[in-house]
Amino acid sequence: MKNSNEIARRLGRLKEWMMSFRITAKLVFIVTGIASTLWFLIRVIPKPQRAAYPCMRAAAPIMSGFITYVLGLGGMSLLFKKSVSF
Repeated sequence: MKNSNEIARRLGRLKEWMMSFRITAKLVFIVTGIASTLWFLIRVIPKPQRAAYPCMRAAAPIMSGFITYVLGLGGMSLLFKKSVSF
């Protein structure tokens, strides 16, 4: 197992790399949300007991947060569109 200094150093390098390409946190959230949703659906739909696997248990909160974000964004845009028409 790697020590905490090695992990911190790698995370720092990852952050610097992302900042050099101007990758925003919102873009990272959207990409990981889509990826985790696809991963969950592809793995769990054919065999539902796979939902108990550790990789699915790690993907589920990311997926649910992303789905909640998309539904909230869609609901708010629909609400604003309907309120303008009145």
